[in-house]
Amino acid sequence: MFYLDDAFFEKVSLPAAMRPLRFRQPFVQDRELASTLFQLHRELEVNGDRLRFEALFVSIFSRLAERYSEASTLAVDQRLDRTAIGVALDYMEANYDRNLSLDELAGLSSYSASHFLRMFRDVVGLTPHAYLTQFRIELAITLLRSGTPLIDIAGLVGFTDQSHFTRKFKRILGVTPGQYAVSSGTRYAGKVRRLPASGALDGFRRYIPDGRREK
Repeated sequence: MFYLDDAFFEKVSLPAAMRPLRFRQPFVQDRELASTLFQLHRELEVNGDRLRFEALFVSIFSRLAERYSEASTLAVDQRLDRTAIGVALDYMEANYDRNLSLDELAGLSSYSASHFLRMFRDVVGLTPHAYLTQFRIELAITLLRSGTPLIDIAGLVGFTDQSHFTRKFKRILGVTPGQYAVSSGTRYAGKVRRLPASGALDGFRRYIPDGRREK
């Protein structure tokens, strides 16, 4: 069960133009939202990633408000502020080893968490969590190729533990970090180093503030 304060629910779920919030009925049946709500509970149990949890949370309750509240008939601000997203991307790349939150990223702009999340997906093509995960994996690849010990890499790039890092790495690349290191012929040099975010992954970012995309 989730018990949300009215003001908090409105803050995370609706743009200012859609307030105040009033639901048309006291109960709803929505299998899609029920499924994502179950996923949200699973995230609480097995994952310590604030950004993924908060994005799921905001997405669920913003869709609930959009589908079933009286405010859903009002016009929603659909502006895409690419400059705000560019600021958020710079911030994420400079703080990739921290457990970032959606509220922290949205706070870099003047937008609500729900509107910021929609803007980010529309501009970048990924959720903030997915973008940050891919950025971390690319950093991990760079560290693997440089000979950084495998046991140190998870913490260096911001994953909560080795198993979390291994799962994400394999999901994206299809092999474990150890298998990748062997296939790439890496020889561990025994050095531990933190990569600078600026310029660490030239060509990785697919987003440019004026709306163009890099290949």
